[in-house]
Amino acid sequence: MARAYFATGCFWGAERRFWQLTGVLETSVGYLGGTTSNPTYEAVCTGKTGHAEAVEVVFDPAVITYQRLLEEFWVMHDPTSLNQQGGDIGTQYRSAIFTTTPEQQALAMATKAEYQSALASAGAGEFGEICSEILPIGDQTYWLAELGNLVRSVVKFCQLVIRLTGLQRSITKNIWQKIQMAMTVTRAQVLPIQIQ
Repeated sequence: MARAYFATGCFWGAERRFWQLTGVLETSVGYLGGTTSNPTYEAVCTGKTGHAEAVEVVFDPAVITYQRLLEEFWVMHDPTSLNQQGGDIGTQYRSAIFTTTPEQQALAMATKAEYQSALASAGAGEFGEICSEILPIGDQTYWLAELGNLVRSVVKFCQLVIRLTGLQRSITKNIWQKIQMAMTVTRAQVLPIQIQ
């Protein structure tokens, strides 16, 4: 088992992309790269904590390589957009890779150069320079997103329509246990959920 950490803007879309890959055993969403202990979503959104919304990916290197995860990272978002992905604006939406080993660091830097070259070849100046941070995780703590944000993000901020069939079916690989504490589903339904 190995771990990888990526920030690509709103963490929900990134988490979904990663968990669909064969060899990814577990994913979670949280905050990395800041200075505040145990930050809340609201605090992170002020930009004062320095955290990015991030995804932790636990994977089996015998089944999927770190390079394959990096390939997914580079194409799932716009790494040339500074502190913004679509309508999500702020330092918490920056593009970043937090590496756990010197090998991950070297591979992340190499794939960044390859992807920048590909962008330059494809766009003749149309695409900007990659501004993704590539940093060793070092002694930084990965803080899991708090339950309140998990529920709010799933049902409102990312405006997901959740399809639930049967009793308490898993919504994702990781967050169902956290969400079921906050809400109970008792029959099959398709609905957009709004929290007031």
